[in-house]
Amino acid sequence: MEDYLFLNICYIVIIEDDELSFFNKYNKFLINKFAYIEKIFSLPKDVAELYHDKKTIISNRMMGIFPNYTVKFIPRSNMIIESPYKFNIIFTSQDIEISDKNTFNLMVFDKLGTDANNDIVNLNDLNFDYLKKFITSKFSYLKPNEREIISFFEKDDQYSNNRVKTDLAVSENIFNKSNITALKSLNVDIHSSIPSNIFDYDKKEQEFIINCFNHIRSQIRKYSDFNHFLITTDYVISDLSSNVEFILSKKQYSGVALKNLGYVNPNDLEKTIKLINQNRISSKDINNDYAKEYIQERIFIEALITMICASYVIPNIKLPISNSIIVSKLVEIGRADRNQTSKINRLFNNLVCELNNAIGDMFDYFNKSYYSSLKIVSNLPIEWAAHQSLPLMIRHEVSRIPVSPGYLCSGMLTDAKNLIVTRNQISKIKIISSFQDNDHLKDQLKSCLDILDISLESEMTNKKLKSKLINDHIEILASKEQKEDLPLEILWRDVRNREDLLRSLNNDPTIITIFDLHGGHMQDEVGVIHLAEEAVSIHEIIKDFQSSPIIVLSACDTSSIDRNHLNVTNAFLQAGAKTVLASALPINSIEATSFIIRLLTRIQKYLPIALKSADIKWSSLVTGMLRRSYYSELIHLMRDSKQFKGTNVDIYELLFKIGCKLDPLHPEWDSIINNLICDEFSINESQLMLFIESNFMLPECLKYLQIGNPDLVVIASGKHLPLTK
Repeated sequence: MEDYLFLNICYIVIIEDDELSFFNKYNKFLINKFAYIEKIFSLPKDVAELYHDKKTIISNRMMGIFPNYTVKFIPRSNMIIESPYKFNIIFTSQDIEISDKNTFNLMVFDKLGTDANNDIVNLNDLNFDYLKKFITSKFSYLKPNEREIISFFEKDDQYSNNRVKTDLAVSENIFNKSNITALKSLNVDIHSSIPSNIFDYDKKEQEFIINCFNHIRSQIRKYSDFNHFLITTDYVISDLSSNVEFILSKKQYSGVALKNLGYVNPNDLEKTIKLINQNRISSKDINNDYAKEYIQERIFIEALITMICASYVIPNIKLPISNSIIVSKLVEIGRADRNQTSKINRLFNNLVCELNNAIGDMFDYFNKSYYSSLKIVSNLPIEWAAHQSLPLMIRHEVSRIPVSPGYLCSGMLTDAKNLIVTRNQISKIKIISSFQDNDHLKDQLKSCLDILDISLESEMTNKKLKSKLINDHIEILASKEQKEDLPLEILWRDVRNREDLLRSLNNDPTIITIFDLHGGHMQDEVGVIHLAEEAVSIHEIIKDFQSSPIIVLSACDTSSIDRNHLNVTNAFLQAGAKTVLASALPINSIEATSFIIRLLTRIQKYLPIALKSADIKWSSLVTGMLRRSYYSELIHLMRDSKQFKGTNVDIYELLFKIGCKLDPLHPEWDSIINNLICDEFSINESQLMLFIESNFMLPECLKYLQIGNPDLVVIASGKHLPLTK
């Protein structure tokens, strides 16, 4: 990969003010310098695009050769020298002195004039052709192998600045903005007009522009070979969700409370918050300074979403979901789940109905067989919506990036680097465990690992749980090729306090770190993990460690749906994690142990087989496990239900048959599995759906959410063609 790293173009924006916006905590300087972001979209994603024709550019973006626009927001100019990229395009509004100036750096100012001799260009003068001339002028400074690669592109220079003409005419409202900008970055002309209210939702117009994306993609696929490349994201799903704190802590945001905090025009601020929560903000509110600030913030968020859409040539499906309605239902679900009341099923069903009413038929775009790869940008668990009678996160491969806090969201949406890991790297796993000596969960996971003959680095206790825990809750992946199992090396770390935790986090660098302990997140407080001797807020120590790329949190409330965004998950993401497998609510201890064992077993037994044919994304690996967990929980619940007493069902044989349709995934896997279940329990599909709706709306596996960018973590098969070794 290093040989080709120089082809990346890194766009760096120097942040000159660290003040955050009120609503979702985005950097105010970046919001006000939106012109920088707009300019980036008019420029190439990488050096190769300077010489390719439009079809090749679109094809390469669809194949994910370079995963994203490489955009970095840095707080200090002296951090420029830390960039690993050769070509850095640096945006700043100040005349700054940069020590050790790189020959390949281009400074972009919005105040100073263009000075080509000193590699300085005014923002208005920077365009595709100027950048091409700049990079060409640096040809002699490149290494011989780099010159050879660029010469190859130059000899076959097919670039044309001719734009693709369309007759598509749409309103540039907030629901279309990211899609319009993304298409324009691909030189596709769209006739857009600014409506009187940019928050008006027009479903028909959104469908027009999504169809435009899909038409372009289908045409490109006719002549491009996608067999050897990574499968990228198919759709971005987003909404207008905002900081849930405004609903969870309403009293703190009343006019009186805001006045006491010293805010100017507190009634205007209170009104703006209410309008945002209800999705009733309007361009006519522009005279309200707070509304104006929110609108600017929202436009900036759409620009961040555009980066993904433009990078992969995928549309953004933006949903008109009301924050206030959904969050209130999440609070009810959280309360019911924590109190273990029987009405949890009804409440969850109400939530799903509310989500799907807002979504309508927009999910019909998704793959009806196999699955689509979806990236959600929202503070709300959209992955819990239903598609074709299954939760979205079971039907499809789904990960989510929260909108709040903005300083975290900005980094995740601009993450442009695939993490390529090997079999050997993924097989070394750290488990950090912490329980009080009298806690009945203390040795549960250890005992299960021992029973499954998964070796530990440290000494094991001789105490074992009954094998019934394994038999009843964990179906082992059946494989005739057991000899190809991936040997796992488990680094078990018992910790008791903050010092132990930091020592364990900083030693033994691993790709995966699993936490086996208690978690908590009280209302209006910061999420914590409970160690044997003390509760620790990860937010307080993130500056003291570098997180593993993959974090698995087998603990309660690590990304709570009914708590603020100061949760454990976001802290690990801020500490450098690529993705966190997090809990949305309290989790059952037995199921939590089963979940970890399933994950380890999937890595050990399934992964070596799957890698024979292709690279595997971490998000795909986890989604496959979630599917198996979903059906395992369902079958066990049906077996134990009074409704099916007397039914002679061999659940292990049934789970084996189901597993054969999931690994590898059969094109009609869902209907075949439903038929298998119905045949075994002597019921029809309507009766099965009624049982699920009445008893199985929130199984434990749905509480595990993929947060961050698990799709950018790739386990290499050795058959990956693009620019990776």
